[in-house]
Amino acid sequence: MKKRYIIMLLTLLPLVGCQDWLDVNTDPNKPTDPKIELLLPTVEVNLFNSTAGYMSASIGGATGTLAHHMVNKSINGYNVETTSHCITQPWSSLFMTEFSTLNIILDNAESNNQLQYKGVAQTLKAVTSILAVDMWGDVPFAEAGLAPKIMYPKYDKQKEIYVSCFSLLDDAKKNLLDKKTAIVPSLAQGDVIYGGDVDKWVKFINSWKLRMINQIKGTELFDTYKGQLDALITENNFIDSDSQFELVYGKSITPENRNPMYAAEYDDAEDTDYFISHWFYQSMQGDKGFIGFLEGITDPRVPYYFYRQFKDKGKEVPYSVEMYKFHTFQFGYKGEYESTNFKGFTTLGVYVCGGKYDDGTLKMANSKDKDLDGSGVVPTRIFNEHDVDFILAELALSGKATVDAKSYLEKGIKSAFSYCNKMAAYDADVPLIKADVSDKYVKDISDKYVAASDQVKLEVVMTEKWIADFGNSNESYCDHRRTGFPKVWDPESDSSKDTYATHKYPNVLPYSNRSVISNITIKDKGYGARDLSQTYLFWSLKK
Repeated sequence: MKKRYIIMLLTLLPLVGCQDWLDVNTDPNKPTDPKIELLLPTVEVNLFNSTAGYMSASIGGATGTLAHHMVNKSINGYNVETTSHCITQPWSSLFMTEFSTLNIILDNAESNNQLQYKGVAQTLKAVTSILAVDMWGDVPFAEAGLAPKIMYPKYDKQKEIYVSCFSLLDDAKKNLLDKKTAIVPSLAQGDVIYGGDVDKWVKFINSWKLRMINQIKGTELFDTYKGQLDALITENNFIDSDSQFELVYGKSITPENRNPMYAAEYDDAEDTDYFISHWFYQSMQGDKGFIGFLEGITDPRVPYYFYRQFKDKGKEVPYSVEMYKFHTFQFGYKGEYESTNFKGFTTLGVYVCGGKYDDGTLKMANSKDKDLDGSGVVPTRIFNEHDVDFILAELALSGKATVDAKSYLEKGIKSAFSYCNKMAAYDADVPLIKADVSDKYVKDISDKYVAASDQVKLEVVMTEKWIADFGNSNESYCDHRRTGFPKVWDPESDSSKDTYATHKYPNVLPYSNRSVISNITIKDKGYGARDLSQTYLFWSLKK
């Protein structure tokens, strides 16, 4: 479906008559009346492809490792570089494709009075900008996507971008709720996220503003938006189980329309593409020596999150826990088997990509057993219902909101279990987590929370959010830098001589070398020579 939208867009470009070809005053490759119902799905899909999941062309390809959900071999040891594919590709997709197309939609929606399209485009621009700030810091905003008029956009200050995006979202809500203007074509024709449902867009705007206010709660900027926070909590109109900000896939292979992580891992793959962090896996198993309050509590979501495979005979694996039959590529590994490919690694399960449910039958991920092929239709996500719940719990613990933190912690865990079952239900052969099982887990965690110090209470909330956000590591990367939680694994503490961190923890992502080399407006600004471990965002917790 996504590829078809892109093809439809491209077909608009050459539609000019032969008799006009030599008209030097008209650009035959630039349509004068672009169809915004065709442009909108391209930017929606591009946003998810560039930021969500663990694909190599996504920011998530880096943050998955930084949040210790995954191990990306290409940036192993925190050696994320300006030339890393998970940096250069999303940077180009966002600052060239995304912003330029959004500007076209905004210009045409304004001139044609298509206010709901304008509202959606404004929302997407705010989401794109905030995600970019949260990853890189100062980024192009006011001049982004204005080529060829402006070829070298200036980098705006991160705090100023936040302020602009608050205003952008306020304006977006007004445009979406405009009842005076008939929308032709209808928003449903172009919107592949919410199908033109304005109420869902409004819920998401409220939820994203809540996220932004929580992000800045430790800064002087918070006082400006405290009143808006109180109003949002009073209104209580946030995303729910039917309005989560996600992109759903299908089962089509030609054209390819399955979850891209599923297509990479399960489509006749020779080897494993996605390596599970041992820190994340064993924390969920409740192993001793990992996250303290989780010790002895086995998470019922483990067989939904991960699929264990049998290890190839005669081959060593860099990291194994034989009692679980868990095999992976350990973070920072630089040993004898660094470049060896294995089919036997534990891989992504049904929850993240629509892969296999682990029923204890160990087979290869690319097994031809049709009963274990998985569905490949589950969404990639940017923001979920459980994120809202955990954010409200965090705001309460910080004294910024007068709501009950424990209630929202429990609600967040229940929302997360509900979402796990929703992902499992895409495959009729996968059993759901029973209510008594999830209720016991909620009680176990709630009891730990009640008995904890204030600091550990915050750790409980952020760790449960980290577990729920497997597949959306951008949130966990932000959480760790803002609160210090979830605790991430310290490779320097490991006793193995083959495991170490080659770089210190990056508090920002490096800019794409394509930008810092070619953009003359930022020359000598120091953007290309930042010490990533000592560069902090304006909302970051400084260590």
